[in-house]
Amino acid sequence: MDATTLPPIDSPPRDRTRTHFVVVLFVVTFAILIFRGYGERYATQPTLQQPAVPLASVDLNRVDRTELLQIPGIGPNMADAILTYRHERGTFTSVDDLEAVHGIGGKTLDKLRKWVHVPDAEPQVERLQRRPVVAPVIVGAKKITANDAAINVNLATLEELQRLPGIGVKIAERIVDARKAKPFEAIEDLRKVSGIGAKTLDKLKPYICLK
Repeated sequence: MDATTLPPIDSPPRDRTRTHFVVVLFVVTFAILIFRGYGERYATQPTLQQPAVPLASVDLNRVDRTELLQIPGIGPNMADAILTYRHERGTFTSVDDLEAVHGIGGKTLDKLRKWVHVPDAEPQVERLQRRPVVAPVIVGAKKITANDAAINVNLATLEELQRLPGIGVKIAERIVDARKAKPFEAIEDLRKVSGIGAKTLDKLKPYICLK
């Protein structure tokens, strides 16, 4: 047979097997690279940590900052405002008191009702320890007259100071604050108290003393 007419020689089976192996290896390697590059992006991602929701309603008079932050709708600023209100005003008497807290309106209060409560029976000790919001105001109290003894502004109570002409609860509080810093040494020292001008001091002089 002429050499030019010889049939083509097929590749040995071993060469074809090697070629298939190389192709499969390439595909697997490429797939691994793709998975590492993009698979993690679509794989299970860590769940964003959500604040734990309280399992039950919390007592407004005992709850701490950490527990407040677990309540939906309460952030750091609101939690601090609630604790500040409780510190300054004493225990909450009802959930409605929250509306007086800075940053809490009617809609927010409605959302918080299911998460907070105030016990119906408030302990007697806590009631006794509650500090008044403002100084007591004498309603219809009799003002001092010329026949009454002079009032010692260094020792008088808030109620007694309010008997003086032109002195209400606010100025009485300022007098007490001023004398705590330094007792009055002269009647004219009262001019340093905000709200007491020359005319008011003239009205006070007949009714006050320092000793």
